Amino acid sequence: DAIEHQADLVELGVGILPGYGAGHENHKISFTTGEVGCFLSHYSVWHQMVEQNIPAALILEDDFDLQEGIRERLGQYLQEAAAEPWNLMYVGRSPVEEDLR
Repeated sequence: DAIEHQADLVELGVGILPGYGAGHENHKISFTTGEVGCFLSHYSVWHQMVEQNIPAALILEDDFDLQEGIRERLGQYLQEAAAEPWNLMYVGRSPVEEDLR
C-alpha cells in the first residue's frame, strides 16, 4: 500500500524514533512520505533476508548514481568497519526536498 499523505502517517501511528537525529534534523523538514516509503521498501528487503537466511545485501536507491572511485571507497569503508560490530553501513545521501501534501 502506498503512503501518499501526511494523514496516512498519523493514521498508521508512524513517527520519528525518539533520539533519532541524523537524517531528520539534517534537512529541517517534516518526516516525509518518501522517507516512510523508503524505509518500508528497505524493511521488506531486511525481512526477506531474515526469512531466507541471506547473510548480506547491498541496497541501492532507484536514483543511485555510480560515481568514480565507488569500488575503492566502498572497499575502504568495509575495511574500516571490519573490526566493528555493525549491521548497517550508510554511505551517503542526496539533499531532500519537502514533499508535504
